[in-house]
Amino acid sequence: MALFHGSKWTAILIAALVVVGGAYTILVVSQSGLTDEAEPPAVGPLESSGQTMDLAALPWTMFLLIATAVLGAAIAYGQYRASKLTRAEREQGDKEVPKVYEE
Repeated sequence: MALFHGSKWTAILIAALVVVGGAYTILVVSQSGLTDEAEPPAVGPLESSGQTMDLAALPWTMFLLIATAVLGAAIAYGQYRASKLTRAEREQGDKEVPKVYEE
């Protein structure tokens, strides 16, 4: 019994997204000041000492960018699949082309 029933590229894409998500999580936690014990983490731009980054909007921005890319890829894939003709449609079109030119 197979553990994963998708294609090889789907598994690679999922693994890549997990790696990117992990790296992103490490980046957000390390740059937000949450792990600093000497001073509390910066809450807003006015309270920041200049040493820590205010990353409150970064997760939402990344979510929007990734969601837009996924939606665009899904629409493009759907359009690609819809534009391909089946063998029967292609054969019927080949039969009908001479009739169009005869008229």
